[in-house]
Amino acid sequence: MKFFFSVITGQLLAAVYRDYIDRLNLHGNERVMDFGSGGGTLARIVAERLLVGGGTLTCVDISERWMRLLQRRLKHFPNVRYYHLGHFSELSPSAQSQDIVLVHFVLHLIPPEERDDVMRHLAGQLIRNGRLCVREPTAQISLEEIDRHAMAAHLVQIEAAISRMPLMGETYEVVYCKPV
Repeated sequence: MKFFFSVITGQLLAAVYRDYIDRLNLHGNERVMDFGSGGGTLARIVAERLLVGGGTLTCVDISERWMRLLQRRLKHFPNVRYYHLGHFSELSPSAQSQDIVLVHFVLHLIPPEERDDVMRHLAGQLIRNGRLCVREPTAQISLEEIDRHAMAAHLVQIEAAISRMPLMGETYEVVYCKPV
């Protein structure tokens, strides 16, 4: 039931997700990682944007079921790669190959004691001056906690805002940069 609800909710919120991606000012030539891709609504929007400029999208998730759904939903996008993880620690901590890493409504689902390590691994995926973009429901995780995890990963906040989202309520949207 959770699987079905998530897909339907994503389809209903596609316009809201599109507005969020608009605010990230993608040029289309970036290498983007979507960490915790889930049902793929956000990934589909990003893949479309990157297709026109030659950019690539790497979808990462720990669920085989979500990966199968992603591969079906995004099969017409040759610029998408899929990476199934058994655990986040399987990400190379120093790959430094992504311009942008998206963490969209997934950090609050990670056990609190693992969040610092997750943020460090994600920061390790970024090139110098790369951006880590986080969007989380404030009812599930505090702004201060998100910022604390980013600081532990040596990321610098470059912009932040509070927004409201249908069905999700208040959300924290923050962009961090990996310093040079």
